[in-house]
This record gives sequence, C-alpha cells and structure tokens, in this order.
Amino acid sequence: MKKISYEILSKYRGFLMGLSTLLIVIFHLGEQRSNHAFGYNRFFELYCRYISSSAVDIFLIVSGIGLYFAFKKNNNLKDFYLKRYIKILVPYITICLVASLFRFFYFDDPKSILSLICNYSFINLFRYGERWFWYIFAISFCYLIFPSIYNFFNSDNKETRLTRFVSLITFLFIIFEMLSKHCTFIFSNIEIFLLRIPSFILGVYLGKKVYDKEPIKVRDIIIMLLNLLLVFTVVRSKGSIYKRPLLTIIIMSLMFLGLIIFDYIRKLKLLTKISDLFVKVLEFVGKYSLEIYLIHVILINLANKADIEIYRYGVYGIMILITFVLAFIYNFINNKIINIITPKINLFIDKYIKI
Repeated sequence: MKKISYEILSKYRGFLMGLSTLLIVIFHLGEQRSNHAFGYNRFFELYCRYISSSAVDIFLIVSGIGLYFAFKKNNNLKDFYLKRYIKILVPYITICLVASLFRFFYFDDPKSILSLICNYSFINLFRYGERWFWYIFAISFCYLIFPSIYNFFNSDNKETRLTRFVSLITFLFIIFEMLSKHCTFIFSNIEIFLLRIPSFILGVYLGKKVYDKEPIKVRDIIIMLLNLLLVFTVVRSKGSIYKRPLLTIIIMSLMFLGLIIFDYIRKLKLLTKISDLFVKVLEFVGKYSLEIYLIHVILINLANKADIEIYRYGVYGIMILITFVLAFIYNFINNKIINIITPKINLFIDKYIKI
C-alpha cells in the first residue's frame, strides 16, 4: 500500500474547509447557549474548552497550503494579489456593507456615521475590539505577507526550513508577550487576529511538504500524540495568551491523526459508501465556506440585536438553513460580479500601476 504523505492535506482540502465550517457553527451555538445560560451542558463545556473557535485556524492552515500551491503555479505578484483580494473584498464591499448599513439603520442607537465608518473600516477592531468582520481583515493581512513568508521558507533543505519556522514562531510569540504586557488594551482587542497568524504561517510551512508529497513518518505521528497529551493538560489553564495557539495544536494534531485513519479506512474500502458521502457533503459545504461563514456571523449578530432566541436548537437550525440558502445564492452572484470586474481591474492596473 502506498505510504501516506503530507499530500493528504491537499487531497482533503475541501473536506477540511467543510468540516471547519460545521465546527464553527457548533461553536457559535455553544457560545449562544452559554451567554444565555440556557442548556449549556457538558458537551458544550468540553467543546469550548478543547476545540472552541480553533476551526478558524484550520481555515488559515489550509489557506496557507493552498496559497503555496497557487504561488508555485504562478508567482506573478499582480496576478496573485488581484485574484485573492477580489475574491475576499467583493463579499466585503457587497454583503458585509449591506449588513452594516442594515444594523446601522435598524439597531444602532445612537446613530453615528463616524461609528459606522469606523466599524466597517476595522478601525474599531483596534479601538474597541469590534470583531464582526475580523476574519476579512485577518485573511487580507495574511494575503499581504504571504509572498514574504513563502520566500522565507523557500529552501530545499528541510532542517533550514524547520529552523526558520521555529525561529519565526518564537519571535512572534515574544512580540505577542510584550504586547500583552505593555499594550494590554490594544492586544486584547486584536488578539483574536494576532494569535492566529502562526496558524497561517504553519500552513505556508506545510505547503512545501504537501507539494513535495513528503511521507508522514512514524516520528511525526508520535510527536502529534505527545502534543495531544501535553496540551490537553496545559490548556486547562485560564488567562494565558497561549491558550488559543495550544488549542490549535490540539485541533491540528487531531486533524492529522483523523485524516490518516480516515484515509486508511477508505483505502481498505471499508464503509466506502458512507465515507464517500461524508467527503462529498463536506466538500460541498467547503466550496461555499467563505459565504457561509460571513452570512452566518451576520445573521448571528443581527439576531442578537433583535433579541431573537437563537440559543434554542429549533431557531438556530432555521437560521443555519437560511444561512446555507443565502450562501448558495450569494456565491452565484459573487462569481458573476468577480467575472465582470476582474478584466476591468486587470486592465486598469496594467495601464496605470506597475507591480
């Protein structure tokens, strides 16, 4: 039987995106029930302790791997930035703007145009921790730094890449520690974004392993198991800025081990129909992951503003159904808009901007 390699992360990319989407949906339900002290049971307690919102980190890890492949295929900076920023900014300029205006006119009190602008432009993310669309800012920043991270890891020597990865992550956490101690106010507002940068960097680092189809060794699996044993005990501590990265280690190790076992079962042709259906469903969800995520957080925010009891399973289920329907519709509209404006923006850049 063919050895399992890091290519498994590329093989199940859509699967992981779909799984992450569903995990985030479950996390938000647990958050709602916790906030209303309504049926917050042991399951949600354990889920929020050991998984929490770490599924977003899977998004960033998988995104880093995907960008590595894309940059290998075409490393033209203009093409790279144009394609990525159009894909992320079109939804932000359309659906997120509509949602912001709707909240402004129907729920915000007192109404302030300046506050609306600050919320929509991410200024209030830094000032007050306004996190409605923080993911747009986070992924935009990751797109911006990707070419530099790619070049930093662009070495054929495995030891060199690993040394650079460890050094960079260590440097970042020294910066995070300093910010948390000396710029507490700002750090507390943007830690949701800052502490996820290492996840994206990890994705870029893994990109070459996946691209080269590097075999997963027994040593790697042992390290993942040790990570789980160590981190499960440490993550119980409260108040540490490292809790989110530690949760990422848990979810990343579980993801690796789960994929290895799942792929092995599929290769043995056990539970073939069920596993194939499982993959197809999650890949389908993963295809619309960005739209689902944005519409999901928009509806949650507006529902809370309107005092809708979305912490109830039935109401939350209806909201999820609405989310999926709107995501499918908007994906179609979004693709149409992108296809129309991309050639025009491309022409404008070629004419007036040199990259």
